[in-house]
Amino acid sequence: MTNTTTIGLAVDGVWPTVRIALAVAACACSTRGWHDSDGSDLALELGDSQTEGGACPGQSSSGACADADANDRTDGCIADCAETACGLDGCGGWCGQCEEGNPCTSDSCEAEGQCDYEQVAGCVPCLDDCDCPDVGQACDATIGWCIEIPGTRYDSSDTPIAISDASAVMYLSTIHVNDQGPVINGSVKVRIQHEHMGDLKMRIAHAGLVLDLKYVDPADTSQSLCVTYPVGLVPSTGQMGDWQLEVWDTATPWGGELVSWSLFLE
Repeated sequence: MTNTTTIGLAVDGVWPTVRIALAVAACACSTRGWHDSDGSDLALELGDSQTEGGACPGQSSSGACADADANDRTDGCIADCAETACGLDGCGGWCGQCEEGNPCTSDSCEAEGQCDYEQVAGCVPCLDDCDCPDVGQACDATIGWCIEIPGTRYDSSDTPIAISDASAVMYLSTIHVNDQGPVINGSVKVRIQHEHMGDLKMRIAHAGLVLDLKYVDPADTSQSLCVTYPVGLVPSTGQMGDWQLEVWDTATPWGGELVSWSLFLE
């Protein structure tokens, strides 16, 4: 079902052009914001779009408000919905709702009283980023389909990187950016396979600043991570230089692989 209500998105045209407050449903992220690598905070916060130690917020709604029972009448009128799936019931009420539950269909009631489910062109339904076939797309859980990630994309060239099950160490992957200019907005899309995802913590580092992306969570026993994290406005530095993804495996014996990651900068 299409939905014109967006949360944390700027919609422009048929497909949303997003200024992402992403990290969708599965991420554990920080409200601390960018800070010096020595631990000193900067006066910049990411705001309420992220929640430390929990999933990034988002909400969805379905259904519609209705009277207690449109067919309970005292004027003698008998509602007739015998051969209609939707539409008027002949007594001023409504027979039913056209709600397929598919985020990639536009649901409507036709004049003959039957529901029509029209496929939205180019729409890919998703639960997380793993469902999006294009590296340049992320899953927006508020609408349930893949959307384009804004900005210029830079892909890692040193992945995949094996994460050993024999020791608890830090793994580093670097993307070098030659372009100049400020970072108005940015995102980091990460894909990892690991036998115990809760053992991992992760951050992005650039020009002496770091941003925490994921914290250790012993309760997280999942084995796959496909998440796009927001980096927001990066203070006091431009795009040029090394952007490093730091992944710590904090426990043994489980291992895995940093499959890939991409950086998006505006």
